[in-house]
Amino acid sequence: MKKTASDLVWLLMGLTGSAPCTLACENGELTLTLLEGGALHREQLRDLENVAHVPDLSDRVERGERVELFRAPIVSVRAAYPWYSFGAGCNLVVGGTRYRLSFLQPQNTLTRDESISGLANTAQSIAGGRARGKAWRQRLRVDAERAS
Repeated sequence: MKKTASDLVWLLMGLTGSAPCTLACENGELTLTLLEGGALHREQLRDLENVAHVPDLSDRVERGERVELFRAPIVSVRAAYPWYSFGAGCNLVVGGTRYRLSFLQPQNTLTRDESISGLANTAQSIAGGRARGKAWRQRLRVDAERAS
């Protein structure tokens, strides 16, 4: 029986670059798929293309394609949870490449209306992001233990 977990996360690059992705775990493999360019500028997309070793990533994103950044056995992925993310983010290292992820939607990706309406839900979204971060931390540890 397939065991699948999938969640919306944001890839973080630099101080203000971010893009929505799906993080999925299925049958002992972890995948990260870029959904769109988000708040990443073209140079950041080119940098991502180089470090993720994904040919034509920036062009594919501009054409509206979803791009798989990695697919790796869970046992080969190193995960770290920096204190400054307060449980709502993690760093994954896959094949020597570090991916900074947030389980909270960065403010620079919200429209003005979303920002205004979201002010009332800030505490709830922070709690939700922390809960999703905690769930992934547990999921990655359990799946890595099962696979080894």
